[in-house]
Amino acid sequence: MTDSMRLDMLQWREGILDLVLDTDAATEVDDQFAISYVLLSPERFRVQAIYAAPFAMNERAQNPADGMAMSYQEILHVMELCGRKEGCPVFRGSAEWMGDRRSPVKSQAADDLALRAMNYTENHPLYVFAIGAGTNIASALLKNPELRERIVIVWLAGNDFSDSPNVYNIYQDRTAAQCH
Repeated sequence: MTDSMRLDMLQWREGILDLVLDTDAATEVDDQFAISYVLLSPERFRVQAIYAAPFAMNERAQNPADGMAMSYQEILHVMELCGRKEGCPVFRGSAEWMGDRRSPVKSQAADDLALRAMNYTENHPLYVFAIGAGTNIASALLKNPELRERIVIVWLAGNDFSDSPNVYNIYQDRTAAQCH
């Protein structure tokens, strides 16, 4: 795929977008807003799955596994509050950070994305809204490199490289952030 083709995939698209949401929902309130927004906007989004992302950068989680488990439960809670308990499948994500840039971390989320995205094309891509560490997505890309031509990743990674707390989703799993 050429750079021009990749840029074309990023162009604004009318209509309903198929998406998966990868979220560390138990960290800050932005994740709950994102979950409820995509679930309650069927005129714009067809949510195919929600993935629990790991986190461990605050006092709530001692390690990525704890953070992912709390995020999984929070996703289910928000779905219930939205009246969408059966809205879409929810998958557990990575329970650890990536050890190197060649080895995916096994998880239900990475397995699902690696398989699900194969139903999409560059003309009809799957949108991956990522608002957590990139572990699940990087692992799926390592498992199945063909995804690059079938997905559009929109990643909230932080906004200020000179002030480390504001790039939290990169710093949690730096190795995953380096995968491409």
